[in-house]
Amino acid sequence: MTANKTVTELRHTTNARLTDEGIAAVDDILAGQLDVTPAQITPEAVIDADLGADSLDKVEIVMRLEERFGVSITDDTAETVRTVEDLYEALAKTLGR
Repeated sequence: MTANKTVTELRHTTNARLTDEGIAAVDDILAGQLDVTPAQITPEAVIDADLGADSLDKVEIVMRLEERFGVSITDDTAETVRTVEDLYEALAKTLGR
């Protein structure tokens, strides 16, 4: 990856399975739930260590994603999520993309 890529290009390089709208929705949910800036939400950001999520935040994030996308994310899938990229991938998998 080159330093000249924009954040959107970087996100699409690391995860081409979610649409721009899907990535933006995930980022909005994270920013709103965790009170972080969009700049802090990067694919490699660790949701608890870097973004400050506790276990309740994680449950609420999953619930908001389920509501927003009309899906059910299994506990097993949710437990595999460590980074923002993991969250993008778990949602894409759940959506069947």
